[in-house]
This record gives sequence, structure tokens and C-alpha cells, in this order.
Amino acid sequence: MTKEFTKEKINNLASTLLFAVSDDEVEIVLDELEFLKSKMDNISHIKNIMDYEIQTHPFDLYETSLREDDSSEEGTDVNLLLANAKNTQNREIEVPKVVG
Repeated sequence: MTKEFTKEKINNLASTLLFAVSDDEVEIVLDELEFLKSKMDNISHIKNIMDYEIQTHPFDLYETSLREDDSSEEGTDVNLLLANAKNTQNREIEVPKVVG
């Protein structure tokens, strides 16, 4: 049993997701879904597809690890960094309010 997408289903889904879609956009979505369906149908016609190993990524993935923090470099003095700030209190800098 195949579940086909229709204009009504696309509009209902868009409404559920709080999207406003025009009739032109619905047509575009339907065309894209039809294209995807045709590609999936092509895959289903591959002989012995179950004999192939599942591939989840087209490239070999290598495990990486972070280096050990066995030695650290000395940073810049905090007072030197704060010397450029206009309004400071202890080690805090006052910045202008940007959100109402």
C-alpha cells in the first residue's frame, strides 16, 4: 500500500508546522516528492540489494582524540587586558545593552 502525497496532505502538514504555503509552493513540493519517490523506486529494482553492505557515509571516518594538556603556555595578564576597557569592576567589563 503506497501513501501518495496530495495537495491536501501538504497543506495540512504545513498548517500543523505553522507554515504558510502558496499553491505554487505546494506544486514544487509535490514535484520534489515525486522525484524522490522515483529515485527510491530505482533503488528497489537493484538486484540482490540485500547482499550489499550498508553505507552510511561515503568517506572513511577516522577517530581523533584531543591532545593531552600536559604543558600550557602562560597567557596575557588580566590587568593588561582590562586596561583597554572603559568600565570595569573587579574582572568584569560593562558592555552596552543590545536587547530590549
